[in-house]
Amino acid sequence: MLVLDRLAPPRDHDREWAQEYADGARYIDAIREYGECMASKKVTVTVPEELLVELGAWSRSSGVPVSRLVSAAIEDALRRKAGLEWIAEYEAEHGAFTPAEIAEAAAKAAALDAELFADLGKGER
Repeated sequence: MLVLDRLAPPRDHDREWAQEYADGARYIDAIREYGECMASKKVTVTVPEELLVELGAWSRSSGVPVSRLVSAAIEDALRRKAGLEWIAEYEAEHGAFTPAEIAEAAAKAAALDAELFADLGKGER
């Protein structure tokens, strides 16, 4: 079990933001802003021991703090959730994507990934 302190009680400002997120108005902005100047809170979570061992090893070998690795995983999950919600809304309005459209999008994503990784290999960021 990964043990952290409990969440502090929310402030009025936190409640306003939470309502905006619940309404969907600030959801994407929160993700884009992550890592710039986001307040952090300590929480208690239960993690299977095997995952915690792997997480600790990854943290030590990469030099990245466990909290940052966990935050990145949560951020990734929230981005996927937002993307899936957008797809569901789009398909509800325009109809389901065809297999050809899905294949075309996958090919474009693969090409962009290859370009990004090629640039990163040259030391560009």
